[in-house]
Amino acid sequence: MIVGTMGTAFAATVPLTLSAASGPSGGGNTITATATTNIFTTATTPAVEFQYVGTGAAASCSATYLAPAAIAPTTAPTGTAAYVQTAGVIAVPPANVKKLGGTNTNKISVTVPAGLALANTGGGTPTILQSTAKYNLCVYSGTTVAATGVTGSPLIGNAAYTIAGKPTITGVSPATGPALGGTTITVTGTNFPSTGMTGTLGGTALTNIVVASGGTSFTATAPAHAAQTGVSLIINSAGGIVTQTAAYDYTNGVVISPNTAAPSSTVDVDVQGVGFLAPNFTTSDGTTPNDTNAHVYLVSGAYDPTPDTTVNTNKANPEVAECVNVLVVSDTELICTLVLTGSIGVTGAPAAATPVKQGTYTLTVVTDGRLDVQTGGANAASAPDYDASLITSGATFTVSPY
Repeated sequence: MIVGTMGTAFAATVPLTLSAASGPSGGGNTITATATTNIFTTATTPAVEFQYVGTGAAASCSATYLAPAAIAPTTAPTGTAAYVQTAGVIAVPPANVKKLGGTNTNKISVTVPAGLALANTGGGTPTILQSTAKYNLCVYSGTTVAATGVTGSPLIGNAAYTIAGKPTITGVSPATGPALGGTTITVTGTNFPSTGMTGTLGGTALTNIVVASGGTSFTATAPAHAAQTGVSLIINSAGGIVTQTAAYDYTNGVVISPNTAAPSSTVDVDVQGVGFLAPNFTTSDGTTPNDTNAHVYLVSGAYDPTPDTTVNTNKANPEVAECVNVLVVSDTELICTLVLTGSIGVTGAPAAATPVKQGTYTLTVVTDGRLDVQTGGANAASAPDYDASLITSGATFTVSPY
């Protein structure tokens, strides 16, 4: 049974601003509480309690310090499938409260106690748990409980605080996608809230988050990101922040439009990907396709700059044409011109009078056009080695008389 009164509302002069107004069930996290004026004015560390806000109870702290009372869960009400709480006053151990800024200050830190937990966290039936619970964070001048002839320690600060189940992540599918973004991913786990959840993939925000019923999965759209393996997925919700390392790989793919042209024609191609601002495309006029700068190639299959096994001065699988006069629009878009009346020979020499043959090719963006530029190669760049966009469905270009 709770000792004292819960009915007296706190004064408007003592609200506190919390660094986080919500946190995980089971505590363990540390928050700060700040007032607009110096209300912590004595050498004594103030006493902090979390007082449960139940159905029908006033959303306020008691006027004076209350005796701690364990959280009291009930069985699920008739017609529902979740446990609820009816009461609870959780005192924060003095060692977990710190005054920040000296004796006379407006700020304290509070480490949330483990006892601040949702109902039925220990198991039992029904299995659906209470999803959130609201508390008041109440700060008092001391720990004296009001009694006959005894004045309890008065309230000096207050704030609202909510606990929720901390999310867990068990899987991400698919676990790879193009650097351009746009892939719909499904994340499985537990305690995903239906509203208020945000997330990042590789440090960039997820969009179109839709949580499934029951909170065990959600879908989202992967953002654009430079090609990289093993980026982290971070989920932020009322129940806390959870990180899944090495959750997703971004492949260096591009998407092109148009993706067809007639033989011996000339066509401007719009290329969308990621990472186009850093490479140097200044020599993309078609005269030096194998120089040290960046180029956009038309390749039959997967581009391979390693020396072939018979003539070490030729690439194993070179470009058949260059998309010339590259114009970088942004880090995610460039425009270039395919002149299909000419091609490039296996030695890397332009062959203006030899048209590109009919067939299906891969438009490939490379950061260094030289022979043997891969790791350990004769022309390997010091840092980083050359990079080439991968074969993807979006990078396919067909030369045919449509």
